[in-house]
Amino acid sequence: MNKAIPAILVFLFTSIVYAQTPDIPLGGAALEAWLKAGHYKQWRSESKPHDSQGPHFGKVRAYLNPVAFESMQSGAGNHPKGTVTVKELYGHGDTVQGWSVGIKTAADSAAGANWYWYEIFQNKVVKDGQGILLCRACHLTGRDYVLTPWPLK
Repeated sequence: MNKAIPAILVFLFTSIVYAQTPDIPLGGAALEAWLKAGHYKQWRSESKPHDSQGPHFGKVRAYLNPVAFESMQSGAGNHPKGTVTVKELYGHGDTVQGWSVGIKTAADSAAGANWYWYEIFQNKVVKDGQGILLCRACHLTGRDYVLTPWPLK
């Protein structure tokens, strides 16, 4: 059997899966529903939850959409518009209790003003908006506001 055929099948399957992922909505109830439906779980992720290195409620696990993954993999200093990260928040348990989301909404980060931030924990919205100063200040040290360690572990 030709070794290229399995690789092509994996590529086609991956492309189909990514194509079927609904666009991530900005804001409120629509984003919460999108997260609860688990659409992001088709993305590349860290292998398991681990202790947060920041203020994100105990254990966390990060997921990167294909745009974010490819940008991180290439070593880009600036991520393209459409870069999305989703961090599952576990608190001190073993089940997801919330999410933190970052979405780059323009090609230029504009000192973090062009990132949309959303965080919900235990059904309570903590942050929801464009360019939130607290999120920008914390993520400033990341690669174009992405703090997820690379390569994913």
